[in-house]
Order: sequence, then C-alpha cells, then structure tokens
Amino acid sequence: MPDTPHAGVGAFVGDAKNTAPQPAAVAGGTFKFKLALNGVPIGWLGLGGAQSIWASVVDTKEQAAPFQWYPYSGTTYLFDPNGCYMTWSGLSGSPVACNTWAYANGWRLEGNRLIATDSNQSLSRYSGGTPWLYANNDYTVLDVAIELV
Repeated sequence: MPDTPHAGVGAFVGDAKNTAPQPAAVAGGTFKFKLALNGVPIGWLGLGGAQSIWASVVDTKEQAAPFQWYPYSGTTYLFDPNGCYMTWSGLSGSPVACNTWAYANGWRLEGNRLIATDSNQSLSRYSGGTPWLYANNDYTVLDVAIELV
C-alpha cells in the first residue's frame, strides 16, 4: 500500500479508454450511493477536490453526486447527469474521479461492492481520516447501497 495515495488535488492523469464518439444520452433512473464499512454507514459518494472531479465521502444525501446506469456497447458506465462519467485515475492509489466520455470505464455491482470492470478493483477508502475514494482492493473496500432520488 503506498504511503501517499492521491488526495483530490491536481489534474486527472490516465489513458483515454473510449475512442468512439460519445453516444447519445439515455434517460434512466437517477440514484445516489450510500457508503458503509462493515455495515456501518459512513456517508455518501460525492465529488470534491480540484475541479470537483474527485470521488469522496460526503456527510449527507444532498451533498452526494447523482448517477445513472449507462449501458453502451456491452459495458455499463456510471453517468452523472451533470455531464461526466465515473472512472479511476492512474495516479497513486487509483483514485476515483468523474471525467469525460473519453476516460470513462465500466462499473458493476456485485452484491454490495462497486467494481471497476476494467481493473476488477472495488470502491475503497485508504483510511478513515481522509475522504478520498479509490478503485483499489488493497485499501478498505466499502459497501454501497443505491438510493433513488
């Protein structure tokens, strides 16, 4: 486990994953992710840090980022109706972020785990003292629950 994973500062770093033109939006149910650790609620998945693109734990449902499932060409993406797609960055620890279609990667729910399909890494938290979220099985993997908005 690295001593200093990325902490919501600076620009996104990573390879483009989608070279096809961005597909047309598909209307779907909007929801938010409630986060827990071993069944104990710790907050919600929100966005913050530099450019407000980095996934973090926020305190209330009102602060949480909205998402929709977005199936396209055999992969299911997470789309924020505000205009970005959930992905993870190549920065230290593989921090989760919201970025353009070119950088989007697929996600799936397995039970109460949210998993990046391209890396097979679960949504996690490095430590309880920081709010930032990662796609990293070596960190503390979080439970997620979907709540419709």
